[in-house]
Amino acid sequence: MRQRFRSYLLCGMAASIFWRASSGEISAQIPNKIQRPHPEKRVPPAAPNTTSTSPPVSSDTGPPVKPPANDSVEPAGQASIMIDDGYTFFSLRGKKDYVDGKPIDRGWSLLSYLRLVGPSIPPHSSFKIVVTKAGHPEATIHCDGAIPVVAANEARPRFLPMTGHCYDDTQLVKGEGKFAVAISFVNGDDDSDRLLRTYEIDVHKVERVRGSVTSPQPDVPMYFISRHSEALSSIIYLRPKSADPYVVDTRPETFGENRVEIVYNSSTTDEGQKIGGQDSFLRCTVDGQRIELKDDKVRNNRPTSRAYQEIHTDRLAPEFKRGTEYRDEINFRQYYVVLPLTWGRQGMYQNFTKLEEHPGRWECSYREGTNVVRTWRWTVRPDGSIPAHPEESAGLGFFPGAHLIETEIPAGGSFIDRRIFPAAVQAGFIYGHKWQTPEGKAMAARVPAKGKPWPVPSTER
Repeated sequence: MRQRFRSYLLCGMAASIFWRASSGEISAQIPNKIQRPHPEKRVPPAAPNTTSTSPPVSSDTGPPVKPPANDSVEPAGQASIMIDDGYTFFSLRGKKDYVDGKPIDRGWSLLSYLRLVGPSIPPHSSFKIVVTKAGHPEATIHCDGAIPVVAANEARPRFLPMTGHCYDDTQLVKGEGKFAVAISFVNGDDDSDRLLRTYEIDVHKVERVRGSVTSPQPDVPMYFISRHSEALSSIIYLRPKSADPYVVDTRPETFGENRVEIVYNSSTTDEGQKIGGQDSFLRCTVDGQRIELKDDKVRNNRPTSRAYQEIHTDRLAPEFKRGTEYRDEINFRQYYVVLPLTWGRQGMYQNFTKLEEHPGRWECSYREGTNVVRTWRWTVRPDGSIPAHPEESAGLGFFPGAHLIETEIPAGGSFIDRRIFPAAVQAGFIYGHKWQTPEGKAMAARVPAKGKPWPVPSTER
């Protein structure tokens, strides 16, 4: 029986993504998962005193083209719909059956979190997702989009988001290797579809054992998508007051003032999964000079929908032929931190450092006690806005107010990192996007190695 999960995440969907013509203001709100937009759900008014950041405009062939130098955008229409690459997140759902009491591997299905942004998105629009290998179609998933409702008495925003949380367990794929994932926008007015982006996923598996100690038997493998290449995929987001996070979270915090948020990635240690206590803080310089932050505390968040793990098990080595089986875990997690920084007009609190008061080249280290977790670098203009990373002009698109930023992992990896695979990072990021600029390639060349990239059998430790 066909089962299609139609749980829509207004994760940024209630995000009002638009600029006031007179001041270039941004408004974004990202409510969490709901089944369908309710008629009473409205796009909130623009947040005050934010800065303008125009998204790239998509061409009909997929990759977004660089926006004009004056930050203008083309007229409303399907051609200007773009996909938010920073929001995209894939994972797999394994499928097995039993025949005569023995497990049978039926393959895996793809689960996708997607968001696109456009000046006008017709009702009943949707996503089409096609998984191919070596050009051969393996699965096709259709997924309704969730679009926020704009009240009749409110000004229509210049941009609207559409999100999808999509999977179809009847669309099964078998095997490992590299697969292409083509994302198309299906217009709700005329059912025409247009390719927005083709990603690449790298699928691996872990072997597993079942049965008793005296009679172990092979279990079906479990499949996962490698996210080693995302170690540097950090995104800074100027989050308006009362808005939800850049990525979906089950219990998001909202704030009474504009905040600055960074999304980052890790293949995480057990200790690292607990990061975010009282010892988390930020240390920053601007143009090489230390600045004293009004508050240095960092809030670290762990969205459950942006993480997965698989565990290799076996009884091959002699010491595991009795007792507990050997286990070697691999996991990938996406976190976001809310920094003690603000921008634009404050809300009711005044205890955060404002970006526009310190224009220049920022370098901030996120620390847990004496341990440096990540170092991030970005530039702040005098008006508090953040310019796009050079890689963004080479075919990437992000939600308004969000940008890729330079990321540095400490030598040897931080205490949160279980596995770091530099070759995967250097080959590309954001699901197959190749580094295009000297800045991006230099950043990737500095990534340290840590641990083994994949789980190994007990006889190969």
